[in-house]
Amino acid sequence: PQSSYVRHLQHQIAERHGLSSSSSGREPTRRVVMFDG
Repeated sequence: PQSSYVRHLQHQIAERHGLSSSSSGREPTRRVVMFDG
């Protein structure tokens, strides 16, 4: 499982690299999905 802080960092990294991201699922297995655009 990832903490909300780790997911937050992943969203920031995706944005810096020109990727889109979203979180999906429910706790405790919520995850970040990254894709082009």
